[in-house]
Amino acid sequence: MNFILPASNKPRSLLTAILGFCLFVLLLFWQDIPSRIESGKKAQSAIQKLDAMRRPMLAIKTLENQYMRTLDSRRALSELNHFNEQAQNIIESYLEIAQYNPELFILVKSFVSSYTEWINKQRWMFQHLGHTDSISPHEIKHYADADQWLLDALSVLSSGEVPLHRDIHDGQQAENTAQVAAIALVVYLFLIIILFQRQSARQLAAREQDLEITLLSIGDAVISTDIHGRVTRMNNVASKLTGYSFTQAKGRQLSDIFVIEHASTGKPVSNPVAEVLEKGQVVGLANHTVLISQDGSRYQIADSAAPIKTEK
Repeated sequence: MNFILPASNKPRSLLTAILGFCLFVLLLFWQDIPSRIESGKKAQSAIQKLDAMRRPMLAIKTLENQYMRTLDSRRALSELNHFNEQAQNIIESYLEIAQYNPELFILVKSFVSSYTEWINKQRWMFQHLGHTDSISPHEIKHYADADQWLLDALSVLSSGEVPLHRDIHDGQQAENTAQVAAIALVVYLFLIIILFQRQSARQLAAREQDLEITLLSIGDAVISTDIHGRVTRMNNVASKLTGYSFTQAKGRQLSDIFVIEHASTGKPVSNPVAEVLEKGQVVGLANHTVLISQDGSRYQIADSAAPIKTEK
């Protein structure tokens, strides 16, 4: 049977791989990668709400121009409430998302305040102004105040783009850092596997060489096989007794080169390898066993067969 030694560097390679993974995780949290990526995603959602908020506001401003032509306050108020409901839904989502960033949250609350003042001005105008042919200075002031609140609301709304774009950019950088770190980890683990395999191959080759030297130095005939009974090693003494060189015997069934029979009866003796493989323990032959060499020479032998096991 093959004598297979376990690779002693497995624990060391495993510890090295675990260390690399721990460094990867440490880098992620040291650079605050998960939080930055999450903030970037929330910023992308928030800026969509910011852009969506402009649509109902512009619709309400257009409604004001239509009202000045028709003076239909009932229709104007109805449409105002409709567009304001859309805006309120967007504001509610925008406020909820903006909580991740204190700076942005303050800006959104300031925007809500300006927007609310503007809507109140618009509603009051639709209810009280424009019912006469002439426009009084008082009405002009209300129009001006409403426009100023609109400009203030749009200005504060636009101010939210600064922290949002900053968070989106930072989130993208964090994702790039995480990707680079992940690639580096994969390369690191791949190199560990390659080095482990090379080191294991060198160790195995060195041990195979030591085993070969030990086998050749033994004064008794020694033959080893694999689990299928095929010859894998053979020392010079065994070659001399069987009449087969290792080159001739390698890979052949043991029964082909190791022909044994009972010395007294001449009956063939069963191959001990099969019994070893079945029982997994040392098997000895009777003392009256004769080995018949390739050239017909007969040698009285006393032998035994034993399994060589790995740790697996």
